[in-house]
Amino acid sequence: MMVESHLEGSNQKLTADLEALEYDISIIDDCLDRNSTVTALHSLRDMVKDVLPNR
Repeated sequence: MMVESHLEGSNQKLTADLEALEYDISIIDDCLDRNSTVTALHSLRDMVKDVLPNR
């Protein structure tokens, strides 16, 4: 599984007018924002914390 994260969620198109770009938003792939990433990682941790030691 791969999840892309950035400070702000979503993405934006790269245009010739670089001044039009918003700071902290990816120009490549759609990303989760920081808070959603933290929530997802905590949820994943809670799901696997009892399983991984037994592997």
